[in-house]
Amino acid sequence: MTKDKVNFVIFFSIFFFPLFPTIMVNSQVHINILVFLLSILYLVIYKKSVDFSSNKVVISYYLVLLLLLSVSFIFDIASLEISIGSGFSYLRPLMLLVITIAAIDAVKNSDFVCKQRLALIVLVSTLYVFVELILNSQPYFHELVFYLYKREFRFELLFYAVTFFGTSYYSGYAFLILFFLALINYNKYQTTLFGFLLVVLTALLVLLSQSKSMIFSLFICIYLYAFFKSKSLLLKSILFFFPFALVFLFFINKDVISNLLISTELRSLKSLDTLLMNTSNSGTLNVRFEQIISAFNSAYEKSIFFGSGLGRDESLESLPAVYFFRYGLLSIFFHYFVVFFIVVFSFIKMRELRKSDDFIYPLVVFLWAFTLPLTQFSGVMVEMSKLSYMSALMVGYLLKLRGLSAK
Repeated sequence: MTKDKVNFVIFFSIFFFPLFPTIMVNSQVHINILVFLLSILYLVIYKKSVDFSSNKVVISYYLVLLLLLSVSFIFDIASLEISIGSGFSYLRPLMLLVITIAAIDAVKNSDFVCKQRLALIVLVSTLYVFVELILNSQPYFHELVFYLYKREFRFELLFYAVTFFGTSYYSGYAFLILFFLALINYNKYQTTLFGFLLVVLTALLVLLSQSKSMIFSLFICIYLYAFFKSKSLLLKSILFFFPFALVFLFFINKDVISNLLISTELRSLKSLDTLLMNTSNSGTLNVRFEQIISAFNSAYEKSIFFGSGLGRDESLESLPAVYFFRYGLLSIFFHYFVVFFIVVFSFIKMRELRKSDDFIYPLVVFLWAFTLPLTQFSGVMVEMSKLSYMSALMVGYLLKLRGLSAK
């Protein structure tokens, strides 16, 4: 079996592996173990090709997180709030480091999730989504879907395309990554109607997830993709002023838009209406801000710079809340500095490769990094289960940029 096939088997296994929520409830520890073991297996098989010296920046990033987390681990030990799981939680940065190094090597010399392989994943996902939504009222299918992927106590998920990821924003983020891969495939390998169809289908999958943050991120990515790919000065000018015109049209047609959103009877669009028209009453947004404030207060009581504990029993979803609690204020500055660096670096590479066939690589990395503050406001998906591997692939494309130069 070739290296490309091994990488695809790993990706395929991770992407579709069941969550078994009936057994695991909210935990996805078995997925973490699967991703970690497959990454270890990959590094063992291809140990001669893995260049650790070229991954110094990535190694440094996770070691800094581990160092910051050590203080929180000590806080938990001092307050006797430790268990076997605490050790695994403390070592999470090392687990992510292993996964990321494996993913970096996987994409170093090839785009293994492209052409027919990408088509297989996209078409299977699309078919599953439509079957999931159409047959959700059938008792036997309903029981099977909840056994494999959905949580029984989250009945509203019955009408969401959570697919293989357990909840709407997990699913939306996974398909947003798939959307990026489809863009690479379309620009590099399948510049045909079928390649474009795969891009459209991955975008549709993001929409069907009904995650507001992921849908907004998708629209931002489509807009920026069109802007940077456009070679016409006139079109660029139109696109530049388009967001301002959109905001203007929104404010003069707020009532019409609100009525339209409410009339759809879709839970997600009603929630969007609340978010846009009555932001202070948006339950999801308020919960996220409350968690961030709570995490900040907890860190302030123990150590504003280093956090207040591992937070294993805390209800924390967004990246700012988790990082405040687990790593402290230093990690917030550190993380967003790294994100800013990725955005700037990829933008510089875009300018360097603007006339090259490889232009799509820095553009995709730019889109991923630019939307990270928004996508990670729903959850720390760069660190979670299946999505940690898919995020690591984007890091792989980031480091791949170093070897690309204008031809």
